[in-house]
Amino acid sequence: MKPTYAIKFFDGSLFFGGTSYYETKWTEIPRKQIKQLIYNLPDGNNLVLNNAEEFYHFVEVVTNLNGINKGDTTIEYVYLLTRKEDKVISYRINIKKDIQGNTGSISRKEFKANNEWICKLNEEGWR
Repeated sequence: MKPTYAIKFFDGSLFFGGTSYYETKWTEIPRKQIKQLIYNLPDGNNLVLNNAEEFYHFVEVVTNLNGINKGDTTIEYVYLLTRKEDKVISYRINIKKDIQGNTGSISRKEFKANNEWICKLNEEGWR
């Protein structure tokens, strides 16, 4: 199975993420400047991010509270954020199939770096 993402560092070295959205290995990324992040989308395409000072990754998990599958968890979205100067760009990637059976759609939002939501993120997650 191929990794969820690949990272190229400015020193030429590479890092490959885990093969599951549940085990991404994000916290294992070495603390050095990232040149490029290539994220493998569920539809087979790639999202390529670069020109950022820092990157952030997290997943949105939903727990089923009713029915036969009560207690099961599902990842619905993956979030990738880039921070450069006073701006953060958030990319929300749809992992769960939508009504049409599609995955991989991306929505993009821009925030000021001092936005309340951005400030609540765990600083340890920035790479």
